[in-house]
Amino acid sequence: MDKIHSTNNEASFKDDSEEHTKLIQHVKNSFYDIIIQNSLEAFFILDMHGNYIEVNEALCDMFGYSRKEMLTMTIMDTDIELPTKKAWLKQLNRIKTSNNQATRELRKVKNKDGSTLYFQTHNKCVSSPDLEQALFYCFGTNVTDLVKQRESLELLNRRCINAQEKERLRIARDLHDLLTQGLIVVRMEIISFLKQIEIQPFKIKMTEILGLIDQVLDDIQNISKELRPQNLDAFGLIKSIQLYVDDFEKHNKIKCRMKINNNSLLEMNITKEISITAYRILQEALLNIVRHSMATNVVVTISCKNDILRISINDNGCGMNSDVYRKKSSLGILGMYERVSLVSGKLMITSKPGKGTEVDPRNRTGS
Repeated sequence: MDKIHSTNNEASFKDDSEEHTKLIQHVKNSFYDIIIQNSLEAFFILDMHGNYIEVNEALCDMFGYSRKEMLTMTIMDTDIELPTKKAWLKQLNRIKTSNNQATRELRKVKNKDGSTLYFQTHNKCVSSPDLEQALFYCFGTNVTDLVKQRESLELLNRRCINAQEKERLRIARDLHDLLTQGLIVVRMEIISFLKQIEIQPFKIKMTEILGLIDQVLDDIQNISKELRPQNLDAFGLIKSIQLYVDDFEKHNKIKCRMKINNNSLLEMNITKEISITAYRILQEALLNIVRHSMATNVVVTISCKNDILRISINDNGCGMNSDVYRKKSSLGILGMYERVSLVSGKLMITSKPGKGTEVDPRNRTGS
């Protein structure tokens, strides 16, 4: 009886195993038809020459071509950034050397009517011993609406920042032309009045008032400098940073030195937009140091490699938790990220509690 029961179990297991094998084979055989062709994600396969050798319906719908038309075309016909076979081979080689990892890219493509689309892709080159050449596989999503929304937000942000800069310039001019000039007139009147005063207590008091006016004039000048870095127009970015660093050390009693890794930076032609962006980020970084870091030493290092300008601000202060700068919860930090993104740059912030902070904006010189 036990032998019969064992035999039945073995037969049942064999039947289950065979059914499982059939299911796997069915999935393999129907994977493309069921999953790929009916996918909402666009999918295509290219050969090493950039020819489309397989496409799904989602890709055809996105480009506006029929399947028959697509299979007579190449990647050079649809990818705006790959207009030649040489450009395609260069792109292919970069993907092939990515340590066998899938790559993710935002591609700019054109459809049948000539309009531009943005295509978020996941790509991989796959080699097979059965084939003489590797194949290029790609899944992608049409993200044109998202890209255009982002561009609109960036344009709005850029206009806001430009408006802010113009308003700062207007306020700085008003401070100089109205308030400063008015205080200078009052100062001259006090000096004239002092010459006529003979009563010593009055003379001492008026001298004190004169000192207060001088202090207010200095404060207005410093505020004007913060509002509008006029040195940028007169001396350029690098020299302006040097002057600002010197003033920072003088007024805040924090040792601050500047290092220039290449003296040719002094003669480099840096665009106005990049200069203002870099200068404002430096201002914000140094202001944060005064407000929060309790630092005693700051080093500002300026370098340039492959047309990438770096202005690294390091302090030896108390540092901060990574949540502060990674989540961009501070308005000052958020402002720095927004400014650098508008000129297609990058901002790296590294910090640990008790280990100080490094703010490292990187921008193309634009020269």
